[in-house]
Amino acid sequence: MSAHDPAIVELLKGLPKMDREPKVRDDELFAVAQIVSALPTVRFPIKSADELISQIGKGRVEILGVKLDATRLARRMPANLFPVKSLPEFVEKTAAVLRRNRRLARLGREVDELTRQLSDVHFPIASAEALLKEAGPEKKYIYRGRTFRPNEWIDRIPARFYPIRSPLDLKAKVGALTIRAGL
Repeated sequence: MSAHDPAIVELLKGLPKMDREPKVRDDELFAVAQIVSALPTVRFPIKSADELISQIGKGRVEILGVKLDATRLARRMPANLFPVKSLPEFVEKTAAVLRRNRRLARLGREVDELTRQLSDVHFPIASAEALLKEAGPEKKYIYRGRTFRPNEWIDRIPARFYPIRSPLDLKAKVGALTIRAGL
């Protein structure tokens, strides 16, 4: 395995074992791993979206804290994604689909940059007050091209955001909040 951000290494441990490492960037791997970890175990090869739907079943899946209809999600996958021979290939093809959606691809990099700015924060963080103390209420941060101070946005974070258990948990929750806000 190549060198990855420690949060990515932690995330990979939660995925099914792969016979090879997918050829994608860490930010893409982060996004796709959220999708893969939300799906029930699937068997490869998968010949079509319909076959994927029959394997994952109907209902809702939660990806980055956002509940999505599994059938609609599978139907949105382009026909050229299939067939998929293995999990690493699924990761690569799904990353390519995400790459086409520039806003989601950019989101991964932006969340990474914000978490780098918060690298001095100690985990777990139990509450908004604890996050404000750790981040520094008046310290300036840049997210999505805007400068802000934690005391300006802390009240926008819902209580269910806490506790924040790790840097990876922070990345997932910031990504989810951003998606819910409409990217």
